[in-house]
Amino acid sequence: MEEQVKDNTYTKNSLGSVRMKYYVESGNLKSIVDCDGPLNACVKAVLKKINNSGDDFIAVEFEDTFFVSEKGFLSDREPFSVEIPAEKIYDTEQILEELGL
Repeated sequence: MEEQVKDNTYTKNSLGSVRMKYYVESGNLKSIVDCDGPLNACVKAVLKKINNSGDDFIAVEFEDTFFVSEKGFLSDREPFSVEIPAEKIYDTEQILEELGL
């Protein structure tokens, strides 16, 4: 059994591996996931959205880019600001390729 220690920014399992908490946003997708990197966090967020839909049809609308941060959702910020390179912006096409779509 894996014991997890959580705080606001990461999850650490009993084996000592750390998974950061990421805020992923694109179109109507807005998700918080723990993952080993920002690109994988985007993929995990899309899969989470699809898997949580059950048998219901869902329409996932993406923007041209995915925004990934460890600090919170971009849409919740006033004023709008992005800290590069700490926060990542990926083309949606890249995320879809990672998903094999």
